[in-house]
Amino acid sequence: MTHKYDPGAADRLLRPERAEEERPRVLLKTLDLQDGQIVLDLGCGPGFYLPYLAEQVAPTGWVVGADLQKEMLTIAQQHLKASGIHNVCLVQVGEASLPFPDHTFDVVTLAHTLHELHHPVESLKEVRRVLAPQGIFWIWDWDRAYSGPPGPPQEERLSPEEAKQLLLEAGFHVEIHSSPLPARFFIRAVPKKPKKP
Repeated sequence: MTHKYDPGAADRLLRPERAEEERPRVLLKTLDLQDGQIVLDLGCGPGFYLPYLAEQVAPTGWVVGADLQKEMLTIAQQHLKASGIHNVCLVQVGEASLPFPDHTFDVVTLAHTLHELHHPVESLKEVRRVLAPQGIFWIWDWDRAYSGPPGPPQEERLSPEEAKQLLLEAGFHVEIHSSPLPARFFIRAVPKKPKKP
């Protein structure tokens, strides 16, 4: 789990064919986003999903696009400007250090990024911290059962069961859903309630 996407190849993530392949509006309907929600797109890269997420929570909701790589955020800013999107802000973050107060977000998405994390449980615990108690965490990533292309090398991918175990260790209840995308797994997770003393 050490692969990081090269910002120099970010144009591949924004190519028009990707929208035809992934049908992001159809995909994001699965998330049942609502007007007024605050959404964190963690590992947003050059911002492929940001306009679609912003559209789903408009007119009063906001999306925060967060990424480790400043170069990716620069490309995302250009992408958003070209799309005419105004209810998105971009923030550079650390992998296991998110600069947000507790319980900030109604929804967090992590798309094609879990396999890149060096310290996944610590990173997922940070997601749990910034997610509202009734919030929902959606994860989709490349399934190890499939070999590319597209996607990272097979040995860097995770199985749905491995992803579920990481989320359980980080304090989530986990449901593995039927994936709307080929060669990926699709997971819905919610924070476990703290045990009463």
